[in-house]
Amino acid sequence: MESGDMSMSVSADLTVRLRPVAEPDLAIFRRLRTEPGLIGLDWAGFSDAGAPARRFAVDGYLGEDDGRLVVEVEQEQAAAGIHHSPAQRIQAGTHPENVAEQRALEKAGFQLEGVVRAGEFRAGQWRDGYLYSRLRDDPSPWDQTPQV
Repeated sequence: MESGDMSMSVSADLTVRLRPVAEPDLAIFRRLRTEPGLIGLDWAGFSDAGAPARRFAVDGYLGEDDGRLVVEVEQEQAAAGIHHSPAQRIQAGTHPENVAEQRALEKAGFQLEGVVRAGEFRAGQWRDGYLYSRLRDDPSPWDQTPQV
């Protein structure tokens, strides 16, 4: 594991790893700005493919006012590791029609905060989205005794 990486085994078959952005990640960042089919419904349109490299050169995506971590998860999405970082809040947005993602977020301890009305223009019309969050003080879903 590289310096600054945080890894957590959540269960026998799920490991979540948070790490700083690295130079090899810039290739996918560039592609996300120029390839509509790569990201699916969330693609916001063509943008400057050189911007990720410029930002990385400035602060490695770990700026004083904002920053980015790469989340690597085996098997399913989860927001573990909040207790092993300075983050107070992790948030995720999803589409109302993506029920599988909503269930995965809830299983990972996220709570639905509400509907973001007309928060995205997609396929010719304004669409709602769901906003989920997990706070540092929220109980870990993996520390709880399973209900039978």
